[in-house]
Amino acid sequence: MGLRGYGFRALELLGFVGSGALIPYLLCRRPYCNACNVYLRTSLLAALPMGLARTLIGDSLPERQAERARLRESAQSGLTAILESSHKGPLAVAASVQTHGPLSRKKEVFKAAARIELILERCPSCGSGSLAADIVEQRVIGEVAQRRRLERHSVDPAVVQGLATNG
Repeated sequence: MGLRGYGFRALELLGFVGSGALIPYLLCRRPYCNACNVYLRTSLLAALPMGLARTLIGDSLPERQAERARLRESAQSGLTAILESSHKGPLAVAASVQTHGPLSRKKEVFKAAARIELILERCPSCGSGSLAADIVEQRVIGEVAQRRRLERHSVDPAVVQGLATNG
């Protein structure tokens, strides 16, 4: 095959090395319990809208900008209320989630251009865990959403266990 044979060998080598490096890259991004040496289990607890669904025409009108600012402020205060209720127990957190960001509205919240996702990260071995808040933004219609960590809040193991069994 001549020179094409070397090209095919280079592609084989690239595929072998690339697939070997892909798995560690994906695993290093997952949350990990250092005490137990296991990966944390994650589950979505709440989704709070921070914006409106994008439109092609009229998206920058002052009314829509004001509504976006109101939703952003509402999402921040809802997140604060949920995190503060984590000191009171799992029932208080569940009630606060139902008030501010229930998953029954998940379909309409995921259409918004921006949202806050509250994620329960828990260790299946020791029961420790945390509530992680991520801001998920979609800047352009059809673009893949970008996720960035807003904050992580450590939670009592009893609260984690209660949320895991109820969720």
